[in-house]
Amino acid sequence: MATDNDYTLRSERLHSLMERTATLLNLSEAEKNILFYDTEHMPERAYFSNDNGPILNETKFSYVLGIFKSINILYSDITRAQRRLRLPSTEVPFNGKSPLDLMLSGTDGLRLTRRYFDCLAQS
Repeated sequence: MATDNDYTLRSERLHSLMERTATLLNLSEAEKNILFYDTEHMPERAYFSNDNGPILNETKFSYVLGIFKSINILYSDITRAQRRLRLPSTEVPFNGKSPLDLMLSGTDGLRLTRRYFDCLAQS
């Protein structure tokens, strides 16, 4: 049976991995908050406050990690990978937006972006 200490350790490890991923993707604080935290079910005050602490959305986090893995397979240089996420693309599903713009649109955008990069990485 899991103890409070187990949950704390898991939370610390997830937070550390999230921070490292955000740094490697060169995400702003606002982008990081949108991509990793459950903002849809939290009042804005709690979302940005340390009082309650932000709630990490593990589904969104998983999508971002998958995207990160795929772009690292596709682009050996992290600067190219970062740039690829920010450049507009006419390809489906981006339709003139950047992959990061689609990712920031919500869970469906993250899912579509991950599917796109997973397919490219497996080709």
